[in-house]
Amino acid sequence: MKFSLLSNRLLRGRQTQAFYFYFIGIITIIVIFLYCLTLGENEKYYQAIGSRIFGNGQQMEMIREMNKYQKPLPQHGDPMVNPDANSVPAYTSQIVAGNVKTKQNDCPNCCKNWPVDDSWFESKGYNALAMFPRPNILISSGETVCVRIILPPDPNVPNNKSYVPLPGYPFDSIIVDLVSSMPLEVTVPVRLKPVDHYLNNYRQFTHVYEGEAKLFDQGQYHIDARLEWRGAQWNFDPPLEFVKTPELRLMMADDRNSRAFPQSVVTVIHDDSVIAPLDEYYSLPLCKSMDEPGRWIPISQIPDFNKIADKLPLNNDDNNNNNNNNSGSSGSAYDKEFYSLPPLAEDNRIYVPYHCRYRTIPYDKFIARGQTQFPVIHWFGDSNSRRAMRMFEAGGKYCDDPEERKNSLNCLCNDYPKDLYPDEWYQGMEKPYLYKVYASGIDNSEVSPETRGTAQTPHDPNEPFIHIYYRFTKGITSEDDSYWRDDINPQNLARYPKPNIVIYQGTTWDVYLKDFETFTHEVDDLIETLRTVYDPKTTRFIYRTAQFWCCRPYDFTVETRRFSRLRFQAYNEYMLYHFTRKLNAKVWNVQHLGESRHPDTKRSPTNLPCISGHSRSELLFLENQLFMNYLYN
Repeated sequence: MKFSLLSNRLLRGRQTQAFYFYFIGIITIIVIFLYCLTLGENEKYYQAIGSRIFGNGQQMEMIREMNKYQKPLPQHGDPMVNPDANSVPAYTSQIVAGNVKTKQNDCPNCCKNWPVDDSWFESKGYNALAMFPRPNILISSGETVCVRIILPPDPNVPNNKSYVPLPGYPFDSIIVDLVSSMPLEVTVPVRLKPVDHYLNNYRQFTHVYEGEAKLFDQGQYHIDARLEWRGAQWNFDPPLEFVKTPELRLMMADDRNSRAFPQSVVTVIHDDSVIAPLDEYYSLPLCKSMDEPGRWIPISQIPDFNKIADKLPLNNDDNNNNNNNNSGSSGSAYDKEFYSLPPLAEDNRIYVPYHCRYRTIPYDKFIARGQTQFPVIHWFGDSNSRRAMRMFEAGGKYCDDPEERKNSLNCLCNDYPKDLYPDEWYQGMEKPYLYKVYASGIDNSEVSPETRGTAQTPHDPNEPFIHIYYRFTKGITSEDDSYWRDDINPQNLARYPKPNIVIYQGTTWDVYLKDFETFTHEVDDLIETLRTVYDPKTTRFIYRTAQFWCCRPYDFTVETRRFSRLRFQAYNEYMLYHFTRKLNAKVWNVQHLGESRHPDTKRSPTNLPCISGHSRSELLFLENQLFMNYLYN
């Protein structure tokens, strides 16, 4: 009897266990089937794009076979001229699109989860394509999306092997922006790198590039991709000649055939827990760095301060030296200053960081704060820095009249008159010069006699002031020698007060004057000199980036200076990387302000007059406010 009961229990147990295994097996088969369906749809999308561009030639099997062993093709293209394309360290700024911080375990639209299809490398046809991982993507604020570019070779472009990409940079120069729909039309730049495929190292094969961007603002995003140069012709390292090539707009994957290529867009749904809505803009904390990621927003999308002032806290500027101003109604003059907007660009947009806000700090208040907190600044830079200094010279009133900007190219974007240590003073005065910058500007006795109209004469002898030792330079290198080897030394600087802050800005002239290898050696030597001359324990170093440069028409200035977007980026990234790591420098990132502007604005005729690497004066006002907010807030 006991044996019979035991047998029945065992039998029932085995039946139950078998049922469980059977049930789990059925569920597993269903999951695998559904996954294969999804994978199949994505594979069809990828392969449709590849076959649509290149066809299904016999070369496909050859490429697949070669890809197994990573064997070179001696009969095609060049040897591996750029083997370290993915090994050069990049600056870890939160602004750089390629360095997005993403949850790697939950990122279905990241590049690492998008297989590279070998059919993309089959080089038939000349049309390039830009695409997202899937036809339609729905994400929420803060998620990351991958962009890929397929660029087949063009037999009409000469294969000039003299042009070689700089280390860590691709053969082809492609500028990519993700642009959202109206009314925001936010622009998010994407920096590309070659996908991990050995054929990207050969000049005459199809190249596939990818980049990632983190999207925050709601709307539908499309890709704006434009080809600038092929075959490394963007790198005119001396003595190579400048190559004229028309900018070519790349097609989206849905531009050729709406059936074969479904609409390729990314739709972002706003998530208040990730980023505050624009209605709460004035509740954002003040920015405390010069390197805040953000975007350009139409001023019409920012709430009217006068309509919401009564809902905002009273003067909560804890850093202000005079907190007795806290008495007063909301909306008072001081409140409006605390809640002021940053300077407005010519297209009626303001720069809005994602998680904080910049305000407009008056120059007199900045100088008053500086007298006790940063009384001495040493500043080395080219004409971009000299234009920024001019704002301090005039107490913030230089070129502040919209009509003057409209009618005067000198005011809008040139470096004239050269009233701050002009070039023609090189032989006539001791250089460089220590300026006493008052709250209302520089005394007109300290500037060029021909241009004293732009300076101020302080009315109060007790007016606050700071000292700025300003050295104009055309970069780390020059036509003759390295200026800093003579000027940045203990003997020369012993004549001046020790600084609290040292600002360095270069790149623009270095792109023109010297090859990249020479430039890197100069940067290394300069940094070592700065570490020796200035005490890192008591000196705060600031690296002011180069201006963003792209999309300009060909003219004498551009051609003779061999300007290109990727050369600017390469020189700037090298300096930025080493300044931040070896000097612990803070980054005054003016480059991102230009890079994140709308594609049409970058190419607008209203911007193109500033062809010498200068930004418009409206942008210059904002660049200074990044610096002032960092020190003041």
